[in-house]
Amino acid sequence: MKVSKEILKQYRDLIIKKRELELEISKIEVELGRLMIGAGVGTEEDFYEFLEEYNKYIKTLK
Repeated sequence: MKVSKEILKQYRDLIIKKRELELEISKIEVELGRLMIGAGVGTEEDFYEFLEEYNKYIKTLK
């Protein structure tokens, strides 16, 4: 089966965009943790527990 160069380029671009979005999500998660801890609404341990639950939830959306 032959795949056109244009389709391969689109696929590559989508993979790059996905990685960029995953990086942005990671940055937001870190900032959320800083805000939670800074606001005194949780500890670092609470944040990591929250992230575990959040990641489980995200996996159910895929």
